[in-house]
Amino acid sequence: MAKTLAKSLQLHNDKIPRAIVTDSNDSELSKLYHLCLPVKPELGNGFRQKLYIDQYSPFQETLYIDSDCIVVNKIEFIWDFFSEVSFGVVGYQKREGKAFADILDVSDIISILGLSSLPVFNGGIYYYKNNPEAAQVFSEARRIEREYESLGIAKFRESIADEPVFAIALSLSGIEAVQDPQGLTMRTPLNMTGSLDIDVLKGYCHFIKEGKLVQPAIAHFCGSFAEGFYYNREKLKLDLLNQHPQLNYHTISLIANLTIPFRYPESAYRGLKNAVKRLIKKG
Repeated sequence: MAKTLAKSLQLHNDKIPRAIVTDSNDSELSKLYHLCLPVKPELGNGFRQKLYIDQYSPFQETLYIDSDCIVVNKIEFIWDFFSEVSFGVVGYQKREGKAFADILDVSDIISILGLSSLPVFNGGIYYYKNNPEAAQVFSEARRIEREYESLGIAKFRESIADEPVFAIALSLSGIEAVQDPQGLTMRTPLNMTGSLDIDVLKGYCHFIKEGKLVQPAIAHFCGSFAEGFYYNREKLKLDLLNQHPQLNYHTISLIANLTIPFRYPESAYRGLKNAVKRLIKKG
């Protein structure tokens, strides 16, 4: 997935330096990322690593993007979007009810910690500056992580979830979520109705989410969405563009739509494979 993310960034935002934290020795990563930073296992496993991204990034301003995302358009505007905060998340403030896949009770947390509200967001992207205010958020997050269970936060996939930890840290630091009502920054297909209209080559993504049209520059294929038709089709487009740059976008899209089997009977898929191979050779 990290390769797919890099290829999408390379296509639409090649002038923005890219860095990856990894334990992989795959040589292709060094061609796709400007910096390949070795993971520090002593900082923890799983989502705990996200609480330490400030200890990896060499940049003065960092936009962290989950590896299961695909960038479909220019993202320079996101730096302007977060310009007023030292640590940025896309979301809204909440005072009651459940949040973060129901693993946290908002009213309980704000009562225990004496907070007025809690930012609610998806952790597919985080923005932060290299300054004392952002450093405070990270410090608070790492402290909160040690109190995770005592605060009554449920586990997520048998581990901690980064979102509630950062949410509490942000609230303690006096930083609210930055609202994006038009859905132009990052969105997941969770709670989507209808189909996902996306083309990474042509540079668009839009769908109806919770009754509203969203058009994110970053599509976050969280959970099982990364195993589905849309992600794999766009991944194949990027792979084909990378491997066969002589092919035009129309041909690549045709091949991708005919090759990904999730929407087609297996018998039809087998019949299409040879035709696709011949088309690539002719290209």
